[in-house]
Amino acid sequence: MINAEKKPYKRGRLKTILQMLADAVTMNIGVLAALLLEQRWGESQSTVLLTIPLMAVITAGIFYCFRVYQIIWRFAGSREIYKIIAAAAVTEGLYYGSHQLFSNFTDKIAGMHLAVYPIAFLISLSLLAWSRLLLRHRKSGENSKHVKKKRTLVIGGGRAGAMIIKDLTNNGSVNEVVGVIDDDREKQGLSVYGARIVGTRDDIPAVCEKLCVEEILFCIPACKGSDRVAILNICAATGCTVKVLPGVCQLMDGKIDQSLIRKVEIEDLLERDPIRIDNSAVMGFVRGKVVLVTGGGGSIGSELCRQLAENDPEELIVFDIYENNAYAIQNELKRKHPELHLTVLIGSVRDEKRLHSIFEKHKPQVVFHAAAHKHVP
Repeated sequence: MINAEKKPYKRGRLKTILQMLADAVTMNIGVLAALLLEQRWGESQSTVLLTIPLMAVITAGIFYCFRVYQIIWRFAGSREIYKIIAAAAVTEGLYYGSHQLFSNFTDKIAGMHLAVYPIAFLISLSLLAWSRLLLRHRKSGENSKHVKKKRTLVIGGGRAGAMIIKDLTNNGSVNEVVGVIDDDREKQGLSVYGARIVGTRDDIPAVCEKLCVEEILFCIPACKGSDRVAILNICAATGCTVKVLPGVCQLMDGKIDQSLIRKVEIEDLLERDPIRIDNSAVMGFVRGKVVLVTGGGGSIGSELCRQLAENDPEELIVFDIYENNAYAIQNELKRKHPELHLTVLIGSVRDEKRLHSIFEKHKPQVVFHAAAHKHVP
């Protein structure tokens, strides 16, 4: 058991050592390339060859102190990029200082020309960045190479769209973003995290056909009303699966990622903000009262009965013309709310005598009239 636990640690340590060696080689290559570009290899050859071990130790030490080897590059951002830039700059500065220092003690080591160091820094930094990006791309490819990708078009090249594209790209999603739509003419042809902006809303049908799009993600939370409906209608007409981000009010915490993407709902097609009903206030009105629901076995009436049953009425009376419907909702409510005082009555709302007898006997305080219109004179 102990040996099994040590194996991952040993693999991690070996991986770190290999990364240190690779970075040391990269920094030395940067110096060699800078000398060749400056045509100073002849005068500095002995200095470089004698100080290669020292330069390797400096590189490994500085990069380790800057915690470069603790970064998971698949999830790296600007902070991690700044960290490796700082580590490379400090390392190059120590190279310069070491060469100048040792040149005072031995004739075999001479300080190199000052212009070599900034050039070496830029070359080394480019190689370091390229190696990390290559590793990141390789890891992403390994995670998704066995997954069939959905060719996806993102609507919206703003902050929300950019964050979704970044999340889809970095986290091995089944969605492959093949293009972005944005109505801003100045953004046309630009890229958002590698995804090119390929047109405006009017181009959506043609773009979907050209790029073989399978899924469309609407990522403009601030867009609402007729504008939102118009764009969603264009998307729906393509025959692609259409999904949306919630509206701004549902993104108040600033969190935007692919987990928030959902299918289009009725509210998305309203040319206004949906009306939010305070159900707690409405249902509080029926608590402790005798409630009658006409048409209580129908689709609307039965749903109303389900909600009323959860809010402690003194008595719930289900009144319906069809025995089968009434029986079905009765069984459901008894199963889910065994404590509920439930009364089921059969009859028509057009039968005045029947209604009078019900009101005289049960004395309902609240009546929800959900009987279908065809039964009402």
